Amino acid sequence: MAQPSRGNPNPKKIDSLGRKRLAPEAYSQEGG
Repeated sequence: MAQPSRGNPNPKKIDSLGRKRLAPEAYSQEGG
């Protein structure tokens, strides 16, 4: 369970960029 350490307001299904991350690799590629 990789969680973004950016401190995003919605650590549910949204990355730091505010995009819905469908997979842990999806937001990982974004650099979040």
